[in-house]
Amino acid sequence: MEGDLITVSARPPLFQSALRPREILIGEVLYVNVGATNRLDFTVIGPAVNEAARIEALCEPLARSILVSPEFAAAAVDGESGLESLGRHALRGVREPKEIFALELGGDDRPACAS
Repeated sequence: MEGDLITVSARPPLFQSALRPREILIGEVLYVNVGATNRLDFTVIGPAVNEAARIEALCEPLARSILVSPEFAAAAVDGESGLESLGRHALRGVREPKEIFALELGGDDRPACAS
């Protein structure tokens, strides 16, 4: 699974709006089906899942709908990535502050995050 792109949303689908915040990152996860035959849950665990949830929580304070991890930003660079750094941010449960990126937008046309 090394190098797989994952996107994880911290909110249940029933409570998400059409313009829900998203984060994009690259990381290793473990995914399994847990439960009995009459109730089976798909579960994803690992540090990348925690980091995705913490990055998503920054959407509203940073006034961006899509945030990108530094690992994804590094993998996406091909000269003109279209990503801008929003600085380093402390993420709960992550040892070091992480540089967070977003799509580079001009002027005041930054999309509002869903609440």
